[in-house]
Amino acid sequence: MNLHQPLSDAVARMATVVGSVDPARLSAATPCAEYDVRGLVNHLLFWAPIIEGVGLHKTAVIDRAAEGRDDHTGGDWQADYLGWLDRIDRAWASDSAWEGTATLGPATVPAAVIGEKTLVELAVHGWDLARATGQEFQVTDAVADHANRIILATADETRAMRMFGPPVTVPATASALDRALACSGRDPQWDGPGLG
Repeated sequence: MNLHQPLSDAVARMATVVGSVDPARLSAATPCAEYDVRGLVNHLLFWAPIIEGVGLHKTAVIDRAAEGRDDHTGGDWQADYLGWLDRIDRAWASDSAWEGTATLGPATVPAAVIGEKTLVELAVHGWDLARATGQEFQVTDAVADHANRIILATADETRAMRMFGPPVTVPATASALDRALACSGRDPQWDGPGLG
């Protein structure tokens, strides 16, 4: 399934959030317990070229040790990541990006799976970054619905890999985005230190 339009919408929303981050908030906590803002930004910058490469059907070499070692926030990281977001959007614009398989290190997976995970990454980490830096976060219904569907379908596997925390209970009337966040182990009502 080609999800380029909701992916593009998620890219645009992430770009808005990134462009509004106050650099003074890099040490702030995020709803993702694994990262503060600096760590989350480095995570996003680490995966961006890999995501673009998969959309272009290039073999991805993943140096996981570099993700935790290298700090890319010393320069103009906002401009850097905005550039990557634009390239990701263009790389996944064609039907061919969603077809066939992708090679990530030793693994071969359907390219569409990476496209779907990218949509989830942008929606969930976009929310993480927005909440950590005092911003509102709204996505289109299509982004929220697809993110919720993908997270529900992959939650057990992702939780086994310790990439999701235990699910959080939300009301039956919760929005699709809040249900997706809760399934990923996030509290949609999180209001971390320094937010008001």
